[in-house]
Amino acid sequence: MGLDYSYLLYFKRECLWDALKGVAAFAQPLGPDTRFRFPDGDRYLSLQIWASKVYEYSHDDPRFSFATSLYFEEEELILEYVRDLGNEEQFRAPPDPDGLKQYPIGFIYLDVYNDLSKFSSSFTEHDLVLFDFQAATTGMSLLFEDSVSIRGRFRQLLAACGGVGGVFDNEYEGHVFWWGGQERDLYVRSAYVSPGEIVDLLG
Repeated sequence: MGLDYSYLLYFKRECLWDALKGVAAFAQPLGPDTRFRFPDGDRYLSLQIWASKVYEYSHDDPRFSFATSLYFEEEELILEYVRDLGNEEQFRAPPDPDGLKQYPIGFIYLDVYNDLSKFSSSFTEHDLVLFDFQAATTGMSLLFEDSVSIRGRFRQLLAACGGVGGVFDNEYEGHVFWWGGQERDLYVRSAYVSPGEIVDLLG
């Protein structure tokens, strides 16, 4: 069995669409756009549904699942990872607006829990949604753990899109790395403790 590390990012419910757009902004297009049905009309994003030939969701579905390839800024660990996969030039993307080189990492599986009770029966936070980014391989899991670029990108997503907090899951414990608009360094017994418990622990 390999390692299955993940990043858990919590957003305010009213920021669901902003957070989805935020992910799509650094996702590599891989197939047809997904349609999201909202009461005020349909909306589309370049995020690809995982294991389905139906490319649409309703805004109130309890869970959205995607297979993504996400761009991260160049750093030595990212370069080592893409070199191990093959030709470095094959993976390079156009520079971001700041002129920094980027590389797509994927597949990264993304589950969006619109109803946290479907994620864990202990969760009672009805005003939050959860974005669960899961590494596909052991090598990617180790990259998730060590990469400053990857953690920084997820921190930026939280800060820009109504994020409440972020937890890194290494299968043994959870590391709260950002919460309430601040960088944190809190280890908890499990990545799946509820946001309410995290707030209590942070005091």
